[in-house]
Amino acid sequence: MMKHSRRNRRGLLAAAILCAGPGILPAGAIEDPTPRIVWAPPGGGALPADLAAALDTLLEISLESTAMARRGGQARGEAAGLDLEIQVSGKGPWKIVVVGEHGPDNPGRFRTSEVPFDGRDTLTGAIDRLGSEIVSGWNETAKVDLPPPVPIARALSDSGSAVDRYIDALRSIGQGDMVAAESGLRAALDDDPTFALAAAELAFSMMTAGDSRSASIPLANDLRMDAPLALFAASGMRLALEGRGSANRLARQIERGRGLKWIHAVRGLTSLASGAREAAVDAWVRAVFASPEDPRAHYWLGVAHMGAGQFDLAAVAFRESLETWPALLPARVLLAESLARDRDTDAARAVLEAYREWISAHGVPVSGDTTNPDLMLGSVDMLEGRFEAALKRFETSLDLLEEAGAGIDATGSLHRIVVRMRRDLMTDTKSPRRERELRQAGEAVDRYERALFSGELTAEEERRRRDECLMLRTLITVRTGDTLEAWKVVRGMKESSEAASGEPKYEALLLEGATMLKEGDYSGAILRNGEAARIGGRSVDTIVTGRIQRIARHHDAARETFRRVEITLRHYAPAWPPDASFPGELILTDPYLASMVPVYHYERARLAYLSGDAAESRYHFNRLLRYYRSPDSRVSGMVKEAISRGATPE
Repeated sequence: MMKHSRRNRRGLLAAAILCAGPGILPAGAIEDPTPRIVWAPPGGGALPADLAAALDTLLEISLESTAMARRGGQARGEAAGLDLEIQVSGKGPWKIVVVGEHGPDNPGRFRTSEVPFDGRDTLTGAIDRLGSEIVSGWNETAKVDLPPPVPIARALSDSGSAVDRYIDALRSIGQGDMVAAESGLRAALDDDPTFALAAAELAFSMMTAGDSRSASIPLANDLRMDAPLALFAASGMRLALEGRGSANRLARQIERGRGLKWIHAVRGLTSLASGAREAAVDAWVRAVFASPEDPRAHYWLGVAHMGAGQFDLAAVAFRESLETWPALLPARVLLAESLARDRDTDAARAVLEAYREWISAHGVPVSGDTTNPDLMLGSVDMLEGRFEAALKRFETSLDLLEEAGAGIDATGSLHRIVVRMRRDLMTDTKSPRRERELRQAGEAVDRYERALFSGELTAEEERRRRDECLMLRTLITVRTGDTLEAWKVVRGMKESSEAASGEPKYEALLLEGATMLKEGDYSGAILRNGEAARIGGRSVDTIVTGRIQRIARHHDAARETFRRVEITLRHYAPAWPPDASFPGELILTDPYLASMVPVYHYERARLAYLSGDAAESRYHFNRLLRYYRSPDSRVSGMVKEAISRGATPE
């Protein structure tokens, strides 16, 4: 079997995606009018390895500085390009000659003069001269009118040490050593805080890692943006952090540069920020094609595929990014999320177990939901209908974290789901067992309340947390059938809310909706849960609303509600600016939502069956069975009904 290097293999992957056809990119999207330049790095041992690498990188920067040409291979539909042969002679000092030729359609050929240099200190000037002669020869032989390259000192920095550190950082990115890359970029900016391309590269890495706050720091400097590419990279990253779509206007200044990495990266980020799904996929496929060795491009391609509902392709992209950047934790989380949304819970579980091992081996503390694989593994259990196993996992994780002194940011979601599950898993009939379960639910709320008030709080934080605990405690009371006490709490919450802001409280709406539902007031429950879904922005509340609508036979309303849920589950919407601690609504970091995804499919199936749409009913029953392969007995009725309707796991 033929083996490919990492760069070549990724290039093949990018080319395959580009040529994959409908569903991946819009028609004609693979065309690239940017003239391309191809050359092999200087070899043969004439130059020391570090000097040869510097020559190769500086020549690429020089020829791309105007954003009117790019380095790369031939792609279908792209403009005619230029093939260069770099000839180096001497043993120090050296001389460089570059021979350029076009191809079968244009037999034109040119040769630069011999350009001498005696080491790294004089290499930059030699590259400036070579770049100008290459573009001049290209213009003359191809009858084009490309502007001369921007001098390296203006395109990058007039600090030689800053440029060297930047070159080393780019090499580290290509090798997948992102720790060394970030260190090199920081060092370059220490030497020259106005270094625009170094600031853009560092900000791009930080945004990818979900640290947008730190990403804004290097971009806040008074950056030198003499070269069009530096202007676009730095200004575009600023726009991307702000989530503004003005990058297209900025891109018109260098409209022909559509083959360059920065053009695609900025367009891809701003498209994701604005929810332009097809444009985001288009941009990031191009970015991967332009820089197949860059794990950041693969990561964002995965995010774009998730937004487009292409979860299988997203998983491929995330795996590619993790191959060279295993410390990119958001990629691990979103890889598992993509697999879960694609209903491959076994693969999602394997990814999360590997994530847990990696975190343990590298001493990464659990600081929130996205760094807690056990929380997400519990969500996988919930998706599969294995509620007892999930509860045990949640409580064990909570015990370990609290023993280690973890704060509420790390334990909050675990506390909330334990309280909810202790409430929901209570038996319906009065018995000693129910009394025990009621006591356990109350103890779970007590434990959560102690954790919530263990540190210093503002008055607003204290009020909000007391409301949450009061709601959770009262929901347990409602579960027992005592709605009178619940109405007293609802009235108190409403009065304090009206006095404070005049707006209804999320907690009060949820509690009121649950109380109305317990009393059989479906219309009132639908109204209150719908308001809670609107204010809270959580899909799980929308699913609950649709379920009540279906039970109340409000079929048209239920269909519309479930349509909104379908869009949310099918199209991932990343938080903006990117934040590793909260990457947007995820099934795996919200166990309650995870528990309701199969229920959503069941409700859709029931609704379609009642409406006489057998095909849609079976479609959703199939998905239910894909999740519920070996669930707890409490959902066995759903499974039996699905099988009786002729469903099979899908």
